[in-house]
Amino acid sequence: MRKLLFLIFWTLIITGCSNKNSILEEIASSIVAPTVEIDISQPIVTTNIATGCVIVVKSDGGSPITEIGLCGSTKINPTVIDNKTFSGGSFPLLVYTLKDLTSKTTYYLRPYATNKVGTSYGKQVTITTL
Repeated sequence: MRKLLFLIFWTLIITGCSNKNSILEEIASSIVAPTVEIDISQPIVTTNIATGCVIVVKSDGGSPITEIGLCGSTKINPTVIDNKTFSGGSFPLLVYTLKDLTSKTTYYLRPYATNKVGTSYGKQVTITTL
């Protein structure tokens, strides 16, 4: 009888742990990269500064955002490898000012956000300095 109770006890423990792992795996698989958007409907652009780039975090993807910013380049589809700027602002709305830009130059900008799944980018926008 003791052996039977012992086997039932360990079976319940092992089954319970197995179910717990599958629940954690299900939660982890539902986490995706965050979603961000950029709004520069009224940017202020001068010869070397652009301000008014507003980033809106639409979703954290189910995991806390670890980094958010704006990447920019004179090349199309910039990434965080090209150039990026960070903000200590509060989510879900951040405002960026880009400095030390070259005059009479077109820049391509994309917001980005990173969580434990990865980095995602918002829609690219274009500004041209004076």
